[in-house]
Amino acid sequence: IANVVLNAESPPFDREDARRAVAYALDRARLAPLFDDPGFSVESAVTCQLIPPNIPGYAPYCPFTSSSAEPGSWAGPDLSRATELVERSGTAGTDVVVARTAFAQAVEQITGILRDLGYRVEFRTTGPPFPPAPDVDVSFMIWFQDYPSAANFLEPLLSCRGPINLANFCDPAIDRRIQRA
Repeated sequence: IANVVLNAESPPFDREDARRAVAYALDRARLAPLFDDPGFSVESAVTCQLIPPNIPGYAPYCPFTSSSAEPGSWAGPDLSRATELVERSGTAGTDVVVARTAFAQAVEQITGILRDLGYRVEFRTTGPPFPPAPDVDVSFMIWFQDYPSAANFLEPLLSCRGPINLANFCDPAIDRRIQRA
């Protein structure tokens, strides 16, 4: 599964409203195929969550959309909602460092979205995504699960002690929920 990763540890994405703004602004239908590289065999499923539809535990859930005929599905970006969230977060005009990767078209699309939201974008060429460069705010990753389980996505990618937590996201309450699950 392909992911756009926002560094939740540094401005502007240390603010939840700024992260949500990007989630609302993403055009997932245009972005997903850009990661569908034959070398990676990435499934281009359009979803709003980390767990892909073919993994046990997946349930349709997508609050980050303009409107939807089916509850839980993605219909399109909501740029007005995204702009409101950036304004509310007070992060407009912030410098955002985007990792320059092999996915040049995805980088270009994300850069356009960030600029439309009022961020100033600069680029940093990085090496392999593991470990992530500490001074990058937006990066990209492809994740292949070792076995078909939601735990193989949540724990390594989102827990405080996750070895591949590129977003630097840490919430002890969420960690407890992951462990309980």
